[in-house]
Amino acid sequence: MSGFIEQAIRDVYREYSDRGDPRVASLASSLLDQQIQSPNAGSIIQLANRFDKVWGAELTEYLGEERKAAIDGVVSNRHKIAHGEYTGISIDTITKWYELVKEVVAFVERQCDA
Repeated sequence: MSGFIEQAIRDVYREYSDRGDPRVASLASSLLDQQIQSPNAGSIIQLANRFDKVWGAELTEYLGEERKAAIDGVVSNRHKIAHGEYTGISIDTITKWYELVKEVVAFVERQCDA
């Protein structure tokens, strides 16, 4: 699911960037590839701020504690699993986080479509 967050956020912002000048789109695409790696909530907010300060503020408000915790939990547990650590995470928690993560991606898409 961490890969889903990374790829979905990258794709949404890349599609948005592709609507403009091709040179700017190329630069944005390159920067997105460098900046979006195992993104936590804070790094997604920072990226939104780089596009538009209002987007960053809106995203911060939208995330609240629950969605922020879901994104950060996904990334944190991905790192633990990758290093062979025990997480004790349940399928119910993963399912809930997945739904919350999808909501965040949809919110970012709406921001880019406005």
